[in-house]
This record gives sequence, C-alpha cells and structure tokens, in this order.
Amino acid sequence: MLGGPLPETERTRELNNTGVLQLQKQIIQDQNQDLSVLLQSVSKQKQMGLAIGEELEYQNDLLNALDADVDRVDGKLKVVKKRMNKLKYIVFVLTFLVLFSFSSSLGVFFVFVLFYICY
Repeated sequence: MLGGPLPETERTRELNNTGVLQLQKQIIQDQNQDLSVLLQSVSKQKQMGLAIGEELEYQNDLLNALDADVDRVDGKLKVVKKRMNKLKYIVFVLTFLVLFSFSSSLGVFFVFVLFYICY
C-alpha cells in the first residue's frame, strides 16, 4: 500500500520507536563513513588521472620533437646519399681514365672490378 508503513525486518522487530530511530541513525552514520572512504578513493583516482594526462601531454611533445628531428635527419641523409652516389660515379670515371691511360688488360680488369664495387 502506497504511503503505508514498511514491513518489519529481523533487525527492527524487537525494537521500539527509540530503538528504530537509533538504528536508523547508526545506518546513516555507517553510510556517511562509507561515502567518505569512497570520496577519498575517487579523489585519488582523479589526481592520478590528471597526473597521467599531464605525463601523456609531455610524452606527446617529446614524440613530436623526435618526429621532427627524424624528418630533418632523413632529409639530410637523402642529400648525403645523392652526393655519395655522384662521388662514386666521379671516382669510377677518374679511376677508369687513369687505368685506361695505361692501356693494359690489367687496367681494364680493375675498371670492371671498380664498376662492380661501386654499383
């Protein structure tokens, strides 16, 4: 029935009105203590979440800086690689000219060996 008294429980059956009131106060006090412990736990979790967020931002900044450095070094390596390829070709041609000027079959052999090594 709506608005009527709640049925008796084992805890309240032997209690008078004062006892039920005292039991109700004790239950509310226990709930308040439990809520206090829960609040402390949630506060700690919030602080940990904020600290993790700050650390993630810091790590992300480091990764972005590293990415920029890697891109910069990659560009430099490509330039050096092109220069090295040009240099290999120049060394090959100069070696060929020097060895060819001697006109020996040994010189031609060395030209082929150098060509194989360079490429």
